[in-house]
Amino acid sequence: MAFHPCRILGAGKMISLAENFIRFALASGAGWLLDASIFLLLLHALRLPPQVANVISSYIGLTFVYFTSIKFAFQKYNNRRSGFLFAFWAYQLLSILTYSFAISWLARVLDGQDPVHFGPQFAGIGAKLVVTPANLSTNFLFMKFLTNFMTDIAERA
Repeated sequence: MAFHPCRILGAGKMISLAENFIRFALASGAGWLLDASIFLLLLHALRLPPQVANVISSYIGLTFVYFTSIKFAFQKYNNRRSGFLFAFWAYQLLSILTYSFAISWLARVLDGQDPVHFGPQFAGIGAKLVVTPANLSTNFLFMKFLTNFMTDIAERA
């Protein structure tokens, strides 16, 4: 008998997880657009280094994603959202520092490999594009974990 994940997790749980991920990805996409816009603004207007611009823009984008995804992606409610927000921010501090280091390193690599030499600002956004899928996945897993402690909207009604 062949292994099939739906037999272990149940087909309904697999579909629900996929729906959660798609909804989270949509909320994260909107948050990423906000994050990337602010990132570019900080790089070009204020000429901040890529890692500093990433920390600032990421916190703005992830706060948007936190509040949007609780309700939209995970259908959860909690009147102590701020307590969970602090836990999310603490996790994100480690995540952002790790991904900022990766972006900084990759931006230097991309800038050195660029035959036209567009400069560090364009290498920075290229590095952010490369790092984003891993960041999305780890953020989803943490939000899934965190929202397990919150109340379902359906239970609240």
